[in-house]
Amino acid sequence: MKHKILLVDDQEELRSLLADSFVARGFDVLQAADGAGLKELFTGTQPDLALLDLKLPDADGLDLLSTMKRQWPETEVIVLSGYGTLDSAVEATKRGAFHFQTKPHNEGLFSLVERALERKQQVQEMVRRLLALSGVPTPDAADALACAICHAHGGQGLGRVPTSGFRVHHGRLV
Repeated sequence: MKHKILLVDDQEELRSLLADSFVARGFDVLQAADGAGLKELFTGTQPDLALLDLKLPDADGLDLLSTMKRQWPETEVIVLSGYGTLDSAVEATKRGAFHFQTKPHNEGLFSLVERALERKQQVQEMVRRLLALSGVPTPDAADALACAICHAHGGQGLGRVPTSGFRVHHGRLV
């Protein structure tokens, strides 16, 4: 299965270079140059992973990160910044980022992307197993499942559980 990666960066040259590198590695790539372009993509298919610039001309990357996690809760997000500080890295992680990477990136970015995609697959497999074990969730089983999912996803809700149609929100199946 081809993974879909979203690149959100206002630097066209960097975005193009990254897009070419990911396509050469077998990924499908979506691109947005700014916050408005990202918001237009919310109506489309959820990407597996996003690389999100912290500083965009029309939006703050941390605010976009929060919006992305609400719109596409299963998308892993790596925040990129040429102006990174420890505070912004901590805040990005609190808002659900998989990792905070300073620019310019190096080959380590590609292994970081692979790790993020592996984590996403592990969480999805855990959800499938828990759902299989619980059958049709009763309120107690639903609470236990929601807590396990939330804990495995670093305290962040997981959004739609792919195999069930349930939605996990703040540790609750709804």
